[in-house]
Amino acid sequence: MNRLKKTLAALLTLALAISLALPAAASDGYGEDTYYRFVYDYSGMLSDDEAEDIESRLKEVSEENSFWAVFHTSHDLETDIVTYCESFIDSHFGYTENTDCILLCVDTEQRQLQVYICGSLMYEFSDDDIDLIYESVVSELSDDSYYSAALIFSSLTKRLIAENREQDSDGIYRQDEDYEVIYSGDMETDLLGGIPGRMAIAAIFGLIVSAILRAYFKSELKSVGVQSGAAGYLKDGSFNLRDQRDIFLYRRLSKTARPKESSSGRGSGGTTIHRSPSGRSYSGRGGRF
Repeated sequence: MNRLKKTLAALLTLALAISLALPAAASDGYGEDTYYRFVYDYSGMLSDDEAEDIESRLKEVSEENSFWAVFHTSHDLETDIVTYCESFIDSHFGYTENTDCILLCVDTEQRQLQVYICGSLMYEFSDDDIDLIYESVVSELSDDSYYSAALIFSSLTKRLIAENREQDSDGIYRQDEDYEVIYSGDMETDLLGGIPGRMAIAAIFGLIVSAILRAYFKSELKSVGVQSGAAGYLKDGSFNLRDQRDIFLYRRLSKTARPKESSSGRGSGGTTIHRSPSGRSYSGRGGRF
């Protein structure tokens, strides 16, 4: 019995330490090379040097502007390209309404591409901006110049976002009246040494907390003899179950309006917001090359 108690206590300590360490590991954001990347060349269209160059460029754009700029090639989508883009962002960046990402996805087998933009970033690239990116990239892809296409995507993303954001001296991006502030100030510097440092600190903290809890609960324990039943824990006449029934208390019904395609944006160009097969909103343009 004592060995079982010690084993359970050790498992509880380990589980508590891990549970406290995991949120710290998941909280890291832009530019963490240990998890996030900006080039996913599944079709192998870029050399190592080319992929490293594009990775560096897109990482710089992403970190400076607080969104994800990603170049991706694949040859086995198994679904329509818009749905694939959604699934890709889901699995790599965690898709929420606040996930700001511009993704250039290229299907090298079916020779199709998609400029996919989600989050508040949808309203920062007008239809004219998207057309410029698409038409500039598709001409290079038609010649199988994937590196040139990725370079153009990176440079245009950096140039257009800089033109669309007016930055003052204290780091606040001023938007037009119809737009909210997307980002303010510099990105935080990680003083804890990234994921390993945060995990170590969280694990130590978890061990301390679990040790205190273990000592407290152990002090509350009282030794009892082995019994075949639980009658000793009940006072005579303190519990008498006469009948039992299920009672329906209330019903809660919530309704959410379906998003509709609409046009909004700065200038005369505006931004066309599309709705994907799953009902999500996005902007962008796709086609074949």
